Amino acid sequence: MSSETPTHSHLELQEVTIEGFGPFKTSVTYPLADRGVVAVTGRNEDDAAAASNGAGKTSLLTSLLWAFKAPDGRAMNAADYVNEESKMARVTVTGAINQEPFELTRTVRSWGSAGATRSGLSLTVKGVDLTGQEQRLTEETLRTKFSTELLPKTLVFTQEDLLSLLQSNDAAFKSLLSCVVDTSGWEQARDRSLAELRQLNRSIESEQVLAQHIQSNIQRAEAELQQQQQLLQEWGRQLQQQQVEAAASEQSTLQQVASISADIRQLQQLVTAALATAAEQQQTLKAANVAAQEATATAAAEQPVADGQQSHSQLGIHISEDALQQQQQQVLPVYAESAAQEQLQPLLQAERQAQQGLAAQQGRSRELKGQVTAVHARRSKYEQLLSATNKACNSNGSTDKSHSSSNEHAHMPVAAVLAAAAAAAAPAAVATAGTAG
Repeated sequence: MSSETPTHSHLELQEVTIEGFGPFKTSVTYPLADRGVVAVTGRNEDDAAAASNGAGKTSLLTSLLWAFKAPDGRAMNAADYVNEESKMARVTVTGAINQEPFELTRTVRSWGSAGATRSGLSLTVKGVDLTGQEQRLTEETLRTKFSTELLPKTLVFTQEDLLSLLQSNDAAFKSLLSCVVDTSGWEQARDRSLAELRQLNRSIESEQVLAQHIQSNIQRAEAELQQQQQLLQEWGRQLQQQQVEAAASEQSTLQQVASISADIRQLQQLVTAALATAAEQQQTLKAANVAAQEATATAAAEQPVADGQQSHSQLGIHISEDALQQQQQQVLPVYAESAAQEQLQPLLQAERQAQQGLAAQQGRSRELKGQVTAVHARRSKYEQLLSATNKACNSNGSTDKSHSSSNEHAHMPVAAVLAAAAAAAAPAAVATAGTAG
């Protein structure tokens, strides 16, 4: 195709007039305007047995190509197109090229017996005669303006052409199609589509790797959460058991305290009873002294002349009784107080031990409650981590996969998840170590 050929050409045919061409002896005009694709059929009225053979179908079609000096696939000389009973063949085609009206006429005259011919070619476009001084110049104008080399593939299809088109392979059909339209744009579009497809495949592979990584993180987080839940359950069982033991120990301690308090009260009662007994004994001694004094006075009255030895004896007895009474008053309270203190000391020591054990048990209960609170906090952190990881996976399932920028945004949740996992793992490890200690 010439470099001057328009990028897009629109050819419209109005009619074709044939005279002395092939089987058409007289002038015949065939209308073509606004008819789209036309299927040409025929009937041989001279020979009924020939059906449509020889009716002029091929001649009518090839007359268009012949007029445009386009190859028609028939190895025939110019004289072979002239009707046997005519001296001249003429084909005139009218229409419009790119909305510019044109008229094209080609003629061939035969003379002499040696098959000599004389041809003519004229072209008028938009009322301007474009016929060259030489026929080759006019042919060049036809090739440039009408792309005559494409007409056999776009204007006329014979039975052989249609059969060949149906039997053609992809390469042959593509070659034929490239004669009609510029397939380079399609090839560029195909190359661009393949490049985009490869890019999308790479993006899909990257997203799949990312999804697998996120899934692995989710599984690891779920495993850690399950482990923490198991630890929480075990700690709960231990806490419950320790609480039961603490309650039993506290109850036992309270019972011991109550028993010790009862013993102390009983001992106090015993001390009070001992003091009362000592007081009674003192009263008895006093009564005995009074009686002795009365007896001495009576004896003195009855025997006023008693000797000095008897008086001294009575006085000694009186002094001895007074000393004995004073010693009894001093010894009995001291004995009673020391005995009470000796009995009370173990009870007070047992009470102090019981109170210390109760305070320690209460401290252990507070420590266990603190551990349970820390375990609940770690469990909440792991549940938040799992929720954030699930959200990152779902958001990546609906992420745009067309460009690398989306991949960068898709990787951000994983970094956040890993950071959160590291932050959550640190206190969990410390808490676990503390519990084990």
